[in-house]
Amino acid sequence: MQNAREISKLVYGNIDTWNAFKFLSKPNGGIDYVFVNKHPKIIVDKFATITDSYDMKYPSDHFPVMATLTILK
Repeated sequence: MQNAREISKLVYGNIDTWNAFKFLSKPNGGIDYVFVNKHPKIIVDKFATITDSYDMKYPSDHFPVMATLTILK
């Protein structure tokens, strides 16, 4: 298995995914991942750490991570 962030064609956002609900502090720690098989037909097109907030609050103490994959036939 391999970390999708490390092999993605495009990467959005910081590697840090743990925010501890502290809106005014820098997030500390990349502890959330998407892993993909090393099969050559699996391509990671985009990887993102989503840091959206509402009214200076986060919905979780972890930022979501998202990967867009292409699986070739």
